[in-house]
Amino acid sequence: MADYRAYITDATGSVEEVPPEKLTGVEGFLDSWQQSPETPQEFNAKGWQGCDDRHPAGSGKPAYRVVYKTLRLVPYPALEMVWPNLRVRFCNGDVQRGGMRVPTAMKGRTARHHIIPEFGRVFEGPNGSTYLPCPDLNLAVSGWEDDLKAVSFVEIIYVIDDAGTDDYEDLMVKGRQGLASLKTLLDLRIGPRLLAIPITEEVGETFEDWHWNRRIDTGLFSAESQAVLRHLEAKALAADVSPLIERNQALDSDERRRITLACQWYWRADAETDQTVRFIAWWLVVESLEMVRTTDIRPVRTRLADLLAIPEDVWRGPVGKLFGLRSKVVHGEIWEVPEGQNRLVESLARTLLCGRLLGEVPDDVRQALLAAAQISIR
Repeated sequence: MADYRAYITDATGSVEEVPPEKLTGVEGFLDSWQQSPETPQEFNAKGWQGCDDRHPAGSGKPAYRVVYKTLRLVPYPALEMVWPNLRVRFCNGDVQRGGMRVPTAMKGRTARHHIIPEFGRVFEGPNGSTYLPCPDLNLAVSGWEDDLKAVSFVEIIYVIDDAGTDDYEDLMVKGRQGLASLKTLLDLRIGPRLLAIPITEEVGETFEDWHWNRRIDTGLFSAESQAVLRHLEAKALAADVSPLIERNQALDSDERRRITLACQWYWRADAETDQTVRFIAWWLVVESLEMVRTTDIRPVRTRLADLLAIPEDVWRGPVGKLFGLRSKVVHGEIWEVPEGQNRLVESLARTLLCGRLLGEVPDDVRQALLAAAQISIR
């Protein structure tokens, strides 16, 4: 048996060592541990809360639960409305909630990705500078539960009939989609004081008696110390970045305004977990940059031809398909965007942004676009 141990800490702080015979999968985990990759591998921990003998984990119907505290709107008496796939409660009382954390992690670029950071210092010595890292390889996870006492609230449990997936984030997206119109209806009819303060948003399962089993999930997290260490040399960095900033500041106000809008959509798309909304955000980068006062997509093709020295006609199919998909999504003809089209629109947006902000398209960005568009250049 390898020399490793695992411990469980309960809510009171008591620590119990996990017996070796109950440790499963540790060898595989350690064997897969990566050293110095460009991008650290991602981990995930999962569990359940609220289960009992009558409602064992995994035996209910996939569902989504969201609870809002009202803003001094007190429902009395309590109201419960039930449909086959939906329960809505307007109540005053206690709200149960819970989840899972990675205590040492910091929030990453997206809502569901966290990073265990590495700390370190650069020291100046007689033989030059030295970076001394302090890796944190503590991959602890912890569950939490509490009751929010004495609140007026609206609770909605929605059964996801067409789940088609066991992925936590995909189920969260399907739950949000399923309740979008109901929440908007309530907001428009009763006003913003009803769904005023989000208390909890959860994925789990429910039963005939509407018992709620909560799935808990850390989301994706990674350890910074796994990544390859690279040196950013100050003079080279300044020589690379300063001309680009000066070039951007010298643009006329109209072009800077378009680029600014496109960059705002860039960051919105980068953080979005709903793939359909993400697609639209990436496409709005494209429209903001190239489709000025027009709905014609030809300027996009022309720009690509100029940037990549690839004839405009080559781009007619890929760009046209994206625009057609954009129209179907916006007008509600389709609900889910194919993964390949999401990769294509993201690569297209990144290419056009590089052209505007960097004045050139790096080779890795160019190759990513060609691969996503299934274009082979000999």
